[in-house]
Amino acid sequence: MNEDLTEPIFPPEARLVLVASTGGHLEQLHRWATRWGIASNQLHWVTFSNEQSRSLLAGSNVTFVDYVRPRDVVGTLRTVRPIRDAAMELRATAVVSTGAAVAVSAAIASRVAGVPFTYIESLARVDRLSMTARILMRFPRIRRFVQSERLSSRSFKHAGSILDDFRTETVTPRAHHERLRVFVTVGTIRPYGFDRLLEAVDRATVNDEVYWQTGESQYQPTHGTVIRAMPRAELIEHLEASDVVVAHAGVGSILSSLAAGRVPLVAARSKKYGEHIDDHQLDIANLLAHRGLVKLTDIHSLTRDDLVSATGLTSKADVSN
Repeated sequence: MNEDLTEPIFPPEARLVLVASTGGHLEQLHRWATRWGIASNQLHWVTFSNEQSRSLLAGSNVTFVDYVRPRDVVGTLRTVRPIRDAAMELRATAVVSTGAAVAVSAAIASRVAGVPFTYIESLARVDRLSMTARILMRFPRIRRFVQSERLSSRSFKHAGSILDDFRTETVTPRAHHERLRVFVTVGTIRPYGFDRLLEAVDRATVNDEVYWQTGESQYQPTHGTVIRAMPRAELIEHLEASDVVVAHAGVGSILSSLAAGRVPLVAARSKKYGEHIDDHQLDIANLLAHRGLVKLTDIHSLTRDDLVSATGLTSKADVSN
C-alpha cells in the first residue's frame, strides 16, 4: 500500500482541463480545484449542461458536451474531440477527471493532445473500484488517485479525501411538536429515479413544510412543493433554509448538504429496484455514517422521529484542509 499524498496534486501555476459528469463527480472535481488554488483563467471545464453545472460554473471557461450515459461507448468516443480541443486551446499542462464515463474520453483526448492525464476516483468508491477506474488501469502513463485508503495500491495512490473538509457538531434538536421545514433531494442522474424514498418521506411528513427535488423519479408527492431539478444556487438556498435534509446517498447531494451546514438523513439507492447501475451508494452511506457525516435511515421504517432526530446535528467546514 502506498503512503498518503503529502503535497497538492497540482501546483497553483498549472493549466488544467477539468472533465466530469454532472452530479457528484462535478461537485468533487470543483472542490478539488478549489483546494489547489488555481486561477479560474487557467482552468477549462468540460461537462454536461444542466441546472447544477450552469449554476456552479457560471463565469468559468466551460464546454458543454452531450450527456454520456454510464457505459455508453459511442457517447464516450464522441466526447473525445471537444476535450482535445480544449486542452490544445488552453495549452494545458494536464487533463483531470473524477469520472464517470467521460474520464475515459478525457484519457483518450489527453493522449491525442500530448497532455498528461490524471484520474481521481470518486469518494463513493470505498471497497471496489468503479468500472471507469478498472478501464483506466489499462492506459499507460496515467496518474491515478483514490480517496479511500482501502483502495490504495501500486496503481492508485491515496490522495486523501474531500470528506476531510467537514466535521459535525451536536445541537439542540427541534421539538417533536414543531412543524419542520424539510428538503428532499434525490439528484438528477438519468435515467434513475428513487420513488421508494420519496414515498417514505411523503408518509412521514404530512403536517410539515416539504420541498422536493425529484429528478427522474415517477412518484408524485401528495403535499409540498415539487421541482424536478434546480440551479445549484437555488438548491443551496433550500438546504440552508431547511430544518432537516433527506437525501439519496449521492456524493453531490451529501457534499452540498454538508457545505450548507446540514447533516443529511440518507438512504442508499438499490440496483435490485432499478435505482442505480450498482450498489455503491450503500458503501458511501456506510462510510459517511461511520465518520458521523450523515444519519442513515431505513426506507421501510422511516418515521417522523427520524427526521426530528436529524435536526440535532450540524456540519462545519474545516478551512485548514
